[in-house]
Amino acid sequence: KHPKFSKLKLSEECHISFKVLKNGSIEAIKIENKSGDSLLNETAMNAVKTAAPFKALPEGIDEYKLIVAFNPEGLK
Repeated sequence: KHPKFSKLKLSEECHISFKVLKNGSIEAIKIENKSGDSLLNETAMNAVKTAAPFKALPEGIDEYKLIVAFNPEGLK
């Protein structure tokens, strides 16, 4: 538990978008909505990068775009 996370409001979210490519690698990672807290934003971005690579996509799907929301609810 990081002490700084305990000061965040539960309504503060960071939205990260990225593309999963056919082979499971990711690209085009960006913050779509900043939380207002740089530590939460950085942690969210690192979580996406650390989760890669994903499983290869099913036959016939070349890429898949995702937007994932991160909030401090589980970090307190």
